[in-house]
Formats: sequence, C-alpha cells, structure tokens
Amino acid sequence: MFGSKPSEAHVIWRSGRDNDGQKRFDFEYLELWAAHFGAEYEVWERVDHERAEEPRTQHVCVFARTK
Repeated sequence: MFGSKPSEAHVIWRSGRDNDGQKRFDFEYLELWAAHFGAEYEVWERVDHERAEEPRTQHVCVFARTK
C-alpha cells in the first residue's frame, strides 16, 4: 500500500510546501529528530561534476557505523 512502511525500522519523512506551492524540506527539524533518537546528523557540500559545477549541500543521518 502506498505510504506504508516496509518495516518498523523504516522512517517515512513527509515534506511540506512553502507559500509558493514549492516543495520544501525542514532540515532543522530533521536535525532535532536525529538528535532525539541518537543519530548523527552531518551537513557538507560537494561538487558532483557529472551533474553540475556548483557545490550542492548534502544532509546525512548516520544511524550506525561500520569499519
């Protein structure tokens, strides 16, 4: 069924829309959510030369690390 979670371990994160009707994502709320559940939240910029020359901001939640 559309919108259901594959398992209890999955998170469904819904984004909203701004006043112009454009999709937006609340990264500040995601960072607070990650801190509440003990996940690391990281932000950095990188350039994907195959897609563009300008740096793009990457937001990452780290739930577990491996060697």
